[in-house]
Amino acid sequence: MILGEHGTGKTTLVQNTILNLQEPKGVVYFECPSNVKEFAKNLTKHLDCELYPFKLRDVFVQWIANSVRKEQGEHSEYSNWNLLSMQLLNTAYYYMKEYKRPIVLVLDQVDRIAKKDPEFLGILQDFAKDCADRGSLVIVFIASEGLVPQIMKSRSAWSRAIIPFEVGDISDDEAMEFLQDSGIDKKNAEDVVKYLTGGRFTLLKDFQALSQYYANLKILFSEFKEKMFTQIKKDLDTVDLPENHEFFIKLIEAHRIGIAQAKTIIPLNMIRKLVEANIIKEHQNYTVSFHTRYIETYFKEVNKS
Repeated sequence: MILGEHGTGKTTLVQNTILNLQEPKGVVYFECPSNVKEFAKNLTKHLDCELYPFKLRDVFVQWIANSVRKEQGEHSEYSNWNLLSMQLLNTAYYYMKEYKRPIVLVLDQVDRIAKKDPEFLGILQDFAKDCADRGSLVIVFIASEGLVPQIMKSRSAWSRAIIPFEVGDISDDEAMEFLQDSGIDKKNAEDVVKYLTGGRFTLLKDFQALSQYYANLKILFSEFKEKMFTQIKKDLDTVDLPENHEFFIKLIEAHRIGIAQAKTIIPLNMIRKLVEANIIKEHQNYTVSFHTRYIETYFKEVNKS
């Protein structure tokens, strides 16, 4: 599993890594669709392009699969995936036989599945475990911190997973250097990083892109800040918790607190809601912090007033 908040560069990292692999790469990158019901169909089309050397073998397996279609029945919600998983195993077998190493299937945007169909995420995880047991196919799940690891770590199949690789923010110094290299003066760069972006690369790129259209960067800072604060208020509307709650005050003071301590201040189900609403984020060492720098700034300003 590759974990990291939105905008930390998970997808870019993986795609660049794949590009730099020698042929035959043996890696299939697939972005999970927003409509989970389209998963098997879309992946099948994608594999037809990516795994064309095995197309004839796939046709043979499809013929076998069709013969048991009646047994599986069209009523099965996951019948298309059942057929596709057979093809994947067959393809992986021949690839291993020819190249002496397993195929790697990279599934990006797994959060979409977790939110809409956690049962199917469990099916994919079990399939990944079975493949790991066989040593025939490696499946990489790319996701944001929060819901996906919560679901997957709670299942027995997690015992076969490799320790997740976490993609984090760049340092504040690197963030300021990035903005200054883009032509933003040191003082404005410091303020932007300190109060709004932190080392979240996607926010840095957004501010850098907008700076080309603003003669006065203070106005841009103000508008950028207002836009993000408006989003926080919308996210908070989904969580029944006051802005001046003791939990937020404690988080401002400590920056990061352990979940065990957090549970003495706020119920665990509320912590989960805050994670899902992107107000806080949960780390691999069982601590929580504000999701981004601008969220921390927002609560600091609210509680000062």
